[in-house]
This record gives sequence, C-alpha cells and structure tokens, in this order.
Amino acid sequence: MRSSIRRLTTNTDGRASSKGRHALVPGLLWITLFLVLPTFLFLPIAFTSTNPYGLPALPITMHAFREVMGFNFLGWSAANLQIIFRSLWQGLVTTVVCLVIAYPVAFFIAKSRDYIKPLLLVLLILPSWTNQVVRAYAWMELLGPNTFISHFAVALGWIDQDMGLYPSAVAVFIGLVYSYLPYMVIPIFASLDGLDWSLVEAASDLYAKPSRVFVYVILPQTLGGILVGVILVLIPSFSNYIIPELMGGNKSLMLGNLIAGQFSTTPDWPYGAALSITMIFISFILLASIKLLTKSATMTSGAML
Repeated sequence: MRSSIRRLTTNTDGRASSKGRHALVPGLLWITLFLVLPTFLFLPIAFTSTNPYGLPALPITMHAFREVMGFNFLGWSAANLQIIFRSLWQGLVTTVVCLVIAYPVAFFIAKSRDYIKPLLLVLLILPSWTNQVVRAYAWMELLGPNTFISHFAVALGWIDQDMGLYPSAVAVFIGLVYSYLPYMVIPIFASLDGLDWSLVEAASDLYAKPSRVFVYVILPQTLGGILVGVILVLIPSFSNYIIPELMGGNKSLMLGNLIAGQFSTTPDWPYGAALSITMIFISFILLASIKLLTKSATMTSGAML
C-alpha cells in the first residue's frame, strides 16, 4: 500500500514538475531574446578600443571599463559614480512613491463590486496604451508656467512667480510615477483579490486593532505582489531615458541618457557598451537584494504569525 502511495505521489510530483518546466519556456525565451543576447552582443564591444569615429576597433583593452569607473586622461573623476547614484535614487524614490499610492488604490479596486473591477482596471491601464513620449509632452504642458498646477506651487512658495515645475527633478519624478504606477497597482491588486479574508475576519473577531490586522494578516499575504511591483517599477525607472531627457531639461544627467549619448551625439560605442553592461549588472544586484529582503521579511512575518 505504501509503495502504491509512493508511486502515485512520485508520478503526481513528476507531472507537476514537468508542467512547471514547460511553463518556464516562454519566460526563458523572452529573457534569452531580449536580455541575454543583447548583453552578449555588447560584451565584446565593451573590450575594444575606439576609432576616430567612435566605433569599436582593435586592440582589445579594458579602457572603457576604466572610464566607467571614472579614470580618464585627466585623472579620476566621481562624475560617473554620481550619475549612477542619482539614477538609483531616482528609481528608489519612484518605487516608494508608487508603492504608497498603489496600495490603497489596489485595495479600493479589490474591495469593489465584482462587476466594476474590470472597468476600474481598464481605466487604470488605459493611459499606458498611449506612447510614453506623448504622455511626457502632456505633463510638460501641465507643469509649465501659468497652469493651475504651477499657480498652486507658487501659492505654496515652491517656485517663483511666472515659473513652472517643468523642467525640474520634481517633473521627472511626477512623470516616472505616472508612467509606472499601473505596474505597481496590478500585482498588488492580484494579491489582494486572492486574499484569505477569513483570516482577516478571525483576527477582527479576536479584537485585533485594524493596524495589527493589516501588519500581521494582510501585509504578509500581499508581499508577493509587492515584490513583483517593486521589480516592475524599480528596474525600468532606474534606467529610464525618455522622461529624464524630456522633463528634466538636461539639468541632471541620468545613466540612461549617458548611455544614449555614447551611441548618438558623442559616439563612443565601447564606452556606451561598458556603461550598458554596468547598468545590467546593477539591475541584477537590485533584483538579488529585493529577493533577499523579501525572503527575510517573509520569514519574520511567518515567525510572528
């Protein structure tokens, strides 16, 4: 009997693991086509020299990576490190603001009646169907001088009379939060929509305060959605090019803009390739850090439960 149960369990596990492997195929293909292959194309370019036209040439050298670290013919400069940290700060602030706004929005949608949830989700996603450049230009008009937003900022003393919030770092953050907010709301909504509300009711029946119900019952069940949302917002906002370029007014150079410049206005392909690989490497560090933090938080909340 035991052997029959063991065979049945083994067969069931085998079928489940086989289905799991098949489910990974589309994701692995996507990563291979759009992440691994471009990275391997950039990798050899980053180790070449630069010809007079900014294109890769022999001999093989580490000069581009030394330049990324700030070493050039004038000596060492912290400019590149400042750009990297500024881009990280841009991604972190955007992610935190998106999370603070997205959680109550997702909660509101999850608690809405079933027939209205699809409509609310479509309204949330609908602006994303417009090109990001068009949306950036719309915000440039809204944040410019003599608009109701700039008048409100003047009344609060944030800017001088006849000035606008565009171009500025604030305009860049507004544009990034607006662009990536749906990517934070949707995974959190998915977690909240599948929430086990019987645990919430049980905690309330035991006279737990709403804040404790949220911290000890709701939040641990939505950590997966928060993790997905953080990844979907942090990585692209860290490396975003269009919004800082259009709404920042070239006041603060970001990593994405620095890379784009090496392939367009001031060509230096090996330097641009080295910067791109550095950006991908930092993105992997961010992903690993998020995974470790989430694992630690899950273990802690599990211990508390």
